[in-house]
Amino acid sequence: MRLHFTLALFTIGFAACSFIDDFDRYGRAPDAGEEQLDGDGPEDEDAGEHEDASRDGDAGVSADAGDPTMESDGAVAPGDLACRGRPDGDKCGEGQLICRKGFCRTSRCGDSFVDGLRAEKCDDGNLVAGDGCEPSSCRFSCENNTDCDNGYACDGEERCDIASHRCVADSEWTGLACLRSGNAGVCDSAGFCITPGCGDGTVGSGEMCDPKQPPPVPPGCRADCTLGCTNDGACSDGNACNGSETCDVASGTCKSGTKLPCVDDYPCSENGVCDAKSGCTFPLIDADGDQVSEQTCAMGSRLRGGDCDGKSAAIYPGATEYCDGLDNDCDGMRDEGAVMATCYPDADGDGYPAQQGAVMRCGCAAGTRLARADGRWDCADDPGRGGADVYPAQDAYFAVGYEVACAGGNGSCVSFDYNCDAAESGQYSAGTGSCGALGLICSGDGYNGASPACGQIGTYLVCGAGGLLSCGGRSEQRRQVCR
Repeated sequence: MRLHFTLALFTIGFAACSFIDDFDRYGRAPDAGEEQLDGDGPEDEDAGEHEDASRDGDAGVSADAGDPTMESDGAVAPGDLACRGRPDGDKCGEGQLICRKGFCRTSRCGDSFVDGLRAEKCDDGNLVAGDGCEPSSCRFSCENNTDCDNGYACDGEERCDIASHRCVADSEWTGLACLRSGNAGVCDSAGFCITPGCGDGTVGSGEMCDPKQPPPVPPGCRADCTLGCTNDGACSDGNACNGSETCDVASGTCKSGTKLPCVDDYPCSENGVCDAKSGCTFPLIDADGDQVSEQTCAMGSRLRGGDCDGKSAAIYPGATEYCDGLDNDCDGMRDEGAVMATCYPDADGDGYPAQQGAVMRCGCAAGTRLARADGRWDCADDPGRGGADVYPAQDAYFAVGYEVACAGGNGSCVSFDYNCDAAESGQYSAGTGSCGALGLICSGDGYNGASPACGQIGTYLVCGAGGLLSCGGRSEQRRQVCR
């Protein structure tokens, strides 16, 4: 019995030492010639191929190393190894880079981490406005009663619940004085500002209908003696995915549009992708970014299919055959009529190469890659200045710029052109200075006056429903973010 117990203790101790040794190797970069621990499987010692990395959709930083002998869109981000085992919020590089879930990523509003260095007061990680934490600024929805006042009398007096930082509406408003079209009015029990004659059963001057008029009462007749809509524009919800809303002018009621199914039944494209502004889109199923899908596309489709290797952007039907021992053009043969590959620098590992500094090789080594199939180039291929956050497909906005050489080469300047379009585009625009309702849409959001420069703070008006059929707003200090 004692022998078995002693053997058990020895086995546990040996396993613990092995785990500590493995953990130490996992948390640091491997020495030359040392096999790195890989949770996804062993390296291929014959072909030297690696799976391409999937991009972190939040920050645009590649997660895995690209293959040193062939085309790849990914490389290990410089700070990722440093973040293993470290808590969220630890800095892992220059600028806004912090550790999140074991990876080095750019800190931004919406990442579910409250970053005090960016003056964030909250971050619930959702896109819901008015729930206590605003998704666009990571500031509290309210901090005092003034933040909640929408300027509309007939929904009661709003106040701020300090514990939840949410605006709470008063339920008592009947009989309060209000203004209707510049004339004295009174708030009714439904929350409308009505004229003395509205609701007397007669359609009087300036009234479209009366909710107590003799039948038939228009279904869209509101308590303030107006119709719910008079044209299609008043019914639009601004979401193309819901179809086109229309107005039945006779009844004053809005009719919902038909929701877009976003289904094309093509095997090489994705279904169910809808953008509120542009409608349905059908992205190509293309893991390696060579613009050719492994799936077979339908006859007549503008999309291309038949990729024989979905892990390398250098391999697809019609590709150039390089002297790398691979079947680059998917014809079943290797290196027939092979040529040298033109490899461009990709020092920051964002999958977008710099257009200058190409070298000729049989296969592109780590830190280099072939020209992209979509013909796009990196405008800042410097890991220390902008790095992997700067590339043509960047869709995130940034509050801090990155360093670039000034025009003429004299000194260094700051740029916010993170998407390489030769412009600095701010996310937030100037508003009209007041909120107003257009049908079902409450609009008017924007800076008071001109928009501040990238990275600067200005007073921003946030509009939203303030009560029944009303539109109100509140002001906040918001930093202009750009790309």
